[in-house]
Amino acid sequence: MTQLLNLACNKPSERFISEEQLRNQLAQQVLSNESKVQQLSQFGVDERSGISIDFFFITNDSSKAKELSGELASMQYHLNKIHPSANNQELWVVSGSSSRMNMKLRELNDWTNSLSKIAFRYDCAFNGWNPVTE
Repeated sequence: MTQLLNLACNKPSERFISEEQLRNQLAQQVLSNESKVQQLSQFGVDERSGISIDFFFITNDSSKAKELSGELASMQYHLNKIHPSANNQELWVVSGSSSRMNMKLRELNDWTNSLSKIAFRYDCAFNGWNPVTE
């Protein structure tokens, strides 16, 4: 009986996002950032244009989402209510918005890289961004 308890207690917890998934996500995000910057340029947005950004994270546990939300709030981001995903009720969404940011591709890549790594610490995945439409 004790052996069974030890096996249950020593079972490694499964992560929502692995290091390999993080690396793949970061590569995809760089491509997405480039595409979005090109699209925004068609509307007169250049690298000096300051726009606010809505951002999104997902995870499989509401407590992970809450911990990430606390970290982001300490970084002065505006956050929305944590909620279950509309597409998958087993996932939780953290969303929010930034203050105005320049749309320099390098700075945008650094920003998404930073947020992705912060999310990874809380076993969450950065799920992208969109410009705030006013």
